[in-house]
Amino acid sequence: LYFIGGGGGGRCGPERDKEKRRTQKIMSLFTVLVCADVYGSKVNLAIPFPGVPTIPELKHTVEKVFDQEASFLKPPGYPSLEIKVSRIQIYDDTYLKWMDLVNSSQLHEYDQLYVFQPQSPFGDLQKDIPAPRPPSAPIPVSGYGAHGGVHHPPASPYGQQHHQPPPLASLFGHNPSLFTALVCADVYGSKVNLEIPFPGVPTIPELKHTVEKVFDQEASSLKPPGYPSLE
Repeated sequence: LYFIGGGGGGRCGPERDKEKRRTQKIMSLFTVLVCADVYGSKVNLAIPFPGVPTIPELKHTVEKVFDQEASFLKPPGYPSLEIKVSRIQIYDDTYLKWMDLVNSSQLHEYDQLYVFQPQSPFGDLQKDIPAPRPPSAPIPVSGYGAHGGVHHPPASPYGQQHHQPPPLASLFGHNPSLFTALVCADVYGSKVNLEIPFPGVPTIPELKHTVEKVFDQEASSLKPPGYPSLE
């Protein structure tokens, strides 16, 4: 695959430096994707942290962010909803399954998490996880020390995340409808044709990103002895 990039006009001088510092600050945040049920719908939010959070920090922030989100999404006449985390699962793309999150060492940037709530009036619905989006209100990140102020995470993490959005079959025990593409590439002199599932029709950037990650993993498993690693 060949990618052609080009320069162009843009800001210069102090404005460019200011924008660069702002971009560096945003990019230094550690963002995870967290899905929870809110008023009968699955809501998947990109939540930033100033660094890898501890499990108590993660739970506390998730509850606060989703409490705020629930207030925005509250239908007329419905009671206020308080989000409480009973446990969190993470999709592990090494073992290709959902696992309980018990230690912050399991976390990678843009990992997909799923929150289970105790005695939720709506239950944990067996629906696919939607595409991630920013929370409806800015998230305060000053409580963890590295950065002050508030931050809106990017609207889409694709192109930065390490793992593709996971299927939910192993989490809920059913087979959601997946969009599967057949992708062939040369790996160490041999053609390898793989079936790659997506939760829906991917955009071209999403497709390219996922293909690269999947074939990087495939290349590592097919690497002949003495050969250099293939990216």
